[in-house]
Amino acid sequence: MIGTSPRRAGGTAQLLTHLGMALAALAFASWWTTHTVYDTTRTRRIAAIVLASPDLRSYVAEKIAPVVVQALPPGSPAATPAAPLSSDQLATGISNALGRAEVQQGLVEFVGQLHDRLIGVGTGPVVLDQHIVQELAGAADPNLTSADLAKIPSASIPIPQQAGLAAGTSTMRSRWPWYALGAVGLLVAALVVTGDKRATLQLIGRWLIGISVVQLLVLYVVPVWIVPRVTSNPWADLVASVVREWGAPMVTGLALLAAAGVVFVVADHLVPSHDGEHAPPAPPAPA
Repeated sequence: MIGTSPRRAGGTAQLLTHLGMALAALAFASWWTTHTVYDTTRTRRIAAIVLASPDLRSYVAEKIAPVVVQALPPGSPAATPAAPLSSDQLATGISNALGRAEVQQGLVEFVGQLHDRLIGVGTGPVVLDQHIVQELAGAADPNLTSADLAKIPSASIPIPQQAGLAAGTSTMRSRWPWYALGAVGLLVAALVVTGDKRATLQLIGRWLIGISVVQLLVLYVVPVWIVPRVTSNPWADLVASVVREWGAPMVTGLALLAAAGVVFVVADHLVPSHDGEHAPPAPPAPA
């Protein structure tokens, strides 16, 4: 803990303050994740940014390519003789097609459903409509004719549910008002029972500074900058894209929390104390 004064609140006040600030940290984390990781409507609004991830595009393309190959096996009557129908070739072409703006416009709902499954909303694979699969196949391989494309069905994309994100749906998603209410109640109680309100405010200030630093690292730096660089998991890129879009409000909010914490910590040195327990001892009475 960061501190500039040896003043200490009473034991009960300290306990209430620690519990209250722990709930305050949960409230901020819940508010943040509710508006980023657990807000799939936001993902739909930034579908193009999500699909900018090569790893995510490759994952989707590798699931679509076998569907096309199965529908148009080499040598089949409907297949164009010159069509490169190998799965790898089609996967590369479909991945490139997924990066085109005109194709991405039709994938908004698909991207949102990917995110839904990722956090445990809904079950089973995400089904990509037949006309979209046909569009992707045609964009990947211009040699395919209308007869070829007509034989291509819809594609099911399996999405592995992320256990940590799914578990957080019940503990973090939209729970922040309750955590905040509990924090306020405990902190008010701490200020009521404390024998030294300034010491309690200093303790709150240290917590605010600590919360700001830890939340910045855990909720922004790790998912946006570290995880995508140490893994090729396509879902890490999806989460990073969503979190990055809300980076400015988060950093601003945490900066304000840290500033408030600094004020609480140093206020004892800026404002003269009038607490009786800190007044100089009275001189001894004359004999």
